[in-house]
Amino acid sequence: MRLTRCLPALQAGLQIRVSATEQTLSVRGYGLAVASLVACLAAGCDTIADEARREYFKALELSKTGHPQEEQLAHIDRAVQLAPTAAGYLELRANLIPPPFARPHS
Repeated sequence: MRLTRCLPALQAGLQIRVSATEQTLSVRGYGLAVASLVACLAAGCDTIADEARREYFKALELSKTGHPQEEQLAHIDRAVQLAPTAAGYLELRANLIPPPFARPHS
């Protein structure tokens, strides 16, 4: 479940103190923890990198199943837009685009 990726953010916002003798629980930062939980659940804890990774793998999947390069290129272009510094995405994009000086074989 994606909530597990939200737990570090929640743990950072909580300071829990348990008293063994009184068996009480004191929570500080409760508002921050609730806000973090709501944000994580609303967003599904997805990041832009996750979306870029999904687009990249979709492009790879299309290449393995013989789809046209234009379809693959659309997905990898979206991945590059989301994560412009990811070398793997740029490399795949470069391999999909033929160089402008390439001539068809006769």
